[in-house]
Amino acid sequence: MHRRRLFALVVAVQAAMAISAPPAHAGVVVTKSHVPAVGTVENPCAGEDVLLSGDLEAVFVTSIEDSGDILVRYSFQAAGVKGIGATTGLPYLLVGEGHGTSSGHQLQRAVTASDYAMIAPAVPGIHRARATASVSFAVQLSGEISDVSLDSVFIDKIDC
Repeated sequence: MHRRRLFALVVAVQAAMAISAPPAHAGVVVTKSHVPAVGTVENPCAGEDVLLSGDLEAVFVTSIEDSGDILVRYSFQAAGVKGIGATTGLPYLLVGEGHGTSSGHQLQRAVTASDYAMIAPAVPGIHRARATASVSFAVQLSGEISDVSLDSVFIDKIDC
């Protein structure tokens, strides 16, 4: 009788682990995505709002560490993100690539990525302002990334 209860307990624990934990055999999973970058960003260098449109090209590399942590290495390339000055009508470009690493057991993540520059090439007095993006995403049990969204873009006064 004890053997049957022990077996049932082991099966229940294994089933619970299979549902709540990423599979150990997941290895490395690469997910590529386009993240819409649409909205308004204040550019303190020019004293105007910039209307952004375009996509960030995202690459996520997910792996399971020996500790059980889900490690996500990410990069967001600002390819094709353009802007228009709301006051001046000047064209702007968001350029650069932000990247980093997020580790933990959480399946819902929010990360920030810097190393972007907002530039207005037509204006000699406005060189570049550093930009930081905040991005949210979900890690699936398979290791794939889903529900990627750009939460915000913030511009610092640097090199104005």
